[in-house]
This record gives sequence, C-alpha cells and structure tokens, in this order.
Amino acid sequence: SSVLFGLLLAGYSFLTIQQNKVWENSYTLWSDAVAKHPESNTANALMGVVYMDLGMDEEAIKYLEKAIQILPYDYQSRNNLGIVYGKIGEFEKAFQELMIAMHLDPENDNIKINLGILFLRQKEYLKAEEIFQYLIQKRPDDAQLHYRLAYVYKEWGKYDLALSELHRASALAPHIINPYEEIGNLYATRLRDREKAIEYYSKAVEVAKKSKVKAEELRWMVQDLQR
Repeated sequence: SSVLFGLLLAGYSFLTIQQNKVWENSYTLWSDAVAKHPESNTANALMGVVYMDLGMDEEAIKYLEKAIQILPYDYQSRNNLGIVYGKIGEFEKAFQELMIAMHLDPENDNIKINLGILFLRQKEYLKAEEIFQYLIQKRPDDAQLHYRLAYVYKEWGKYDLALSELHRASALAPHIINPYEEIGNLYATRLRDREKAIEYYSKAVEVAKKSKVKAEELRWMVQDLQR
C-alpha cells in the first residue's frame, strides 16, 4: 500500500520508534519496510530521508525518485530531491523538482527557501535576494530569513547589507549564536576590522555559554585575534 502502516508523517521527519529490536533505528525500520513493500511511496520516501540524513546522496536520490515514480504528486519527496540535486551540483534537476513541488504546494514557504538556497549556490544572487525579500515581507520577524538573506549579501559582496540583516536577525533572536558569529566572521575575513571581530565573537561566546564546545571554539578565535 502507498500509505504504509497508515502513517502520516509531516515533513517526513524522523520518529522515535520503540518497538522491538528489529526496529532499533530509522535505517533498520525503513530498509525493512522497503524490502517488504517495494511499491510503497511512504517507505521509499522515508528511506530517502534516512540516506539524506546520512549524507549518502546517490542512495537518497534512488529512493526519492522511486517515491515520486509511485506517487508523482508527492511534493515533499520532490522538495527533498531538489535539496539533494542542488547539493551535488545538478542544478537543472534541482530547479525542476523544486518548481514542481512549489506548483503542488504553492503556500509552502520551505520549498521557496530551498529554491533561494539553490539560486545562492548557482551564484544567482539577485534571484536569491528576491525570494528571501518576498518571504521577509510575509514574515518580517523571522530571524532565520534575515540570516539567510544576510548570507546572500555576504556572498554577493554587499557587506553593509549583510551586516544590516545580521543585526536584524540578532535583534529578533538575541539568544541565537549564528548572527553574532557571522558578524564576527565578516569583520575578521572580509572587512579586516580586528576590534569589531573580537567584539562580536565575544558576544557569541556569551550566548554560547550553554554549549561548552562552541564557546571554547569562539574563545580561541578571540584569543587568536588578540594576539
């Protein structure tokens, strides 16, 4: 059956499955499911997600392609295929799958984010900017969107705009490390302002106190700059 075990899995996220030793992890579960139900859309789709998580792109593609062959309107598998194709540099295939996914689920902003990331990978900065600007108009208080737009500007060489978006992201999510760290990176590597880099890495250290490994890594970066 294409709806294996009657599971409705939002976003094909992983489940914590506590059955018996046969199902000790997601890989065991879905590889067994695919073996028993090779024509199940769900089994193939979830097997593809497991391989995505493991970083085994070619295997992920095999199962995701099988999933959409069985169920062509499976927009989530098409979205995932777009992600994997983009990752391995198959930009034309990635674009095709993401556009079909977006047609099937026009209100899904995650698909649009993945399309923006694909344009960024292709160095099509204007198209990436347009997508993230559109999403920010819909969700102006989404720190992640401002952070992603900042990364577009950084790669585009528009450092003032990148800093502006990073400051917006840090204002919206003051307890998140990434904007402070990325501001530090910009000052350290692109703008060559050692004092500013130290300032923002130090702010990241303060935010990262609960993550001892990350905080220690940032402290070393500050010490290197101070030397």
